[in-house]
Amino acid sequence: MWRSVVATLALMSALLAGGAARAQTCEDDVAIGPNRVYVQAADTQVPILKALGKKLRAQATPTTIIYSPNGSCSNLSYVYSDVFTPNATAGGTFYIPADPAFDPKTSPVPTCQPVAGQQVDLGISIVFPDATNCPMTPVRPAGVAVTQGPVQAFVFAVPGGVGTAMGSTQQTITAEEAYLVMGLGAMSAMVPPWGDPTFIFGRPASKGTQISIGANISVPASKWKLLADTMHQIDQSSAVATAIASHLSDGNAEKTLGILGTEIYDQAANRANLHSLAFRAFQQLKSYWPDSSPNAFDKKNVRDGHYPLWSYVQYVASMGSDGKARKAGAQTIIDMLVGSQVATSPAFEPLDVVINAGLVPACAMKVKRSADGGPQSLVANDQPCGCYFDAKAPMGATSCTACTDNSPCGSGMCRHGYCEAK
Repeated sequence: MWRSVVATLALMSALLAGGAARAQTCEDDVAIGPNRVYVQAADTQVPILKALGKKLRAQATPTTIIYSPNGSCSNLSYVYSDVFTPNATAGGTFYIPADPAFDPKTSPVPTCQPVAGQQVDLGISIVFPDATNCPMTPVRPAGVAVTQGPVQAFVFAVPGGVGTAMGSTQQTITAEEAYLVMGLGAMSAMVPPWGDPTFIFGRPASKGTQISIGANISVPASKWKLLADTMHQIDQSSAVATAIASHLSDGNAEKTLGILGTEIYDQAANRANLHSLAFRAFQQLKSYWPDSSPNAFDKKNVRDGHYPLWSYVQYVASMGSDGKARKAGAQTIIDMLVGSQVATSPAFEPLDVVINAGLVPACAMKVKRSADGGPQSLVANDQPCGCYFDAKAPMGATSCTACTDNSPCGSGMCRHGYCEAK
């Protein structure tokens, strides 16, 4: 008996030791990494954080991104209170490792445990941080600044990859149809084929995807009529994609409808199992995909204003007396993602990270707006990068003239290797 007790205690000790190892503190220069930046991230922005994080770990002076994926409105509250808050539903707190073999698209991301009271260095929202979008968020403190970044688009998605015979046959959805399905509920809306709430997938009201789409269909995020469980109000975008795809071949594909950010939808595995619906906004005569075709990645219709389901990524940070983010690494991340000039060693182009993640740099946009779901107007960028975006987007191409200086550009200017209008 005594031996069995000793064995049991030894096993418990080993399990506790293993648990301690798994709960490695984030504040460890050796195990986790130096120059840590704690980010409260909108979950659609996780792909770009992983891609940028790998680049930053490889710099001569490395930066370690530590993040937790949360809703946009929740992130604002966490930044304003200045307490880093892990999202247990999403798996807690993650950090980008120094391992050269780490693949931002496929590798598992390790976790760590933040210390109690850890400050927030950077928050990311994918909607305007205002009382309309986030009515329960406290007033923004005077020392917190918001920097507007690239554009994120959103889609209504259904099962079945583009061009496949399986899955939903639906190709388009109108703002009126979306208003009825999400605003009245699938059963009351009577909008075939989306009449069964069991197969309608959305997000919690604090999530930017639902907030932004809701602003475009006149149904506030908190008013969506979704089944009140975590199977239908899903915390993470990746889980929404999985839920939609799960009905690819079970006979329920026609009934299935969900919402995604294009950064998630554009991932190869998701485009193989899902397709986005062309969207016709209120007062529009035609429906448009975010791209020029279902197979493209050029975000043409987002950039020129035909496709309205989009918002800006907003970077929120406590500021120092110099007018920059309190944590230098956070300011570097902001500068890279908004297109400001940043010296890198070894050299890389931050714009490429933005474009490859499925975002549209503001310099490649032809329209702007000042509120989610608000009217769009033309914008004339001081330093346009539309030609570069066309060339660098997946499957991209550009008719712009390549250049190394202004000589072949006439009245335009050479920017990022291509002749832009100015």
